[in-house]
Amino acid sequence: MVIQAAIAGIGVAVLPRFLIEDELASGRLVMPFELEVRSHQAYSLVYPQDKQHIPAVVAFRDWLLVEAERARSKTPASSGD
Repeated sequence: MVIQAAIAGIGVAVLPRFLIEDELASGRLVMPFELEVRSHQAYSLVYPQDKQHIPAVVAFRDWLLVEAERARSKTPASSGD
């Protein structure tokens, strides 16, 4: 929803770059300045255990893992920070 709100011109968003690569490439979103913030924090995908085999949950989880790995492979190695 945050991405769609930013595209609609409702405001700005602070997001991981890998989530908006297509929007940046197409010009639907722009980075007003070249500042990237590295975080030592992690994201977690959580869902009820009894929902873990629902096809939509499995598809989303698998997609998210692929995108995270793709983003990680594009990111230069950390300099020990």
